[in-house]
Amino acid sequence: PMEMITKDNKITGFDIDLIKFISEKSNFDINIIPVIKENLIYGLIDGTYNIVISGITFSTELKTKYPDVLFSKPYLKIGDVIVISEDFYNFKGISN
Repeated sequence: PMEMITKDNKITGFDIDLIKFISEKSNFDINIIPVIKENLIYGLIDGTYNIVISGITFSTELKTKYPDVLFSKPYLKIGDVIVISEDFYNFKGISN
């Protein structure tokens, strides 16, 4: 997962590992706070956060809506997939 909270309340996932790596290499401290995705950009705008990381899909519409926010280049490109149980191993596609 990109980010999730485990049963023992630890925040983990690809984005969490990435921001930890960036903070170590850039020598800055981080405080990871779970936030609902809809509030991430608002938190940047109002100064609650200095940086946010989440599976945000960049678009020109997003940049137009929030011109004062700096967006990085995409760091991951993922195609949507269907995941099925191995019980359905005969599944070949939408047609069957």
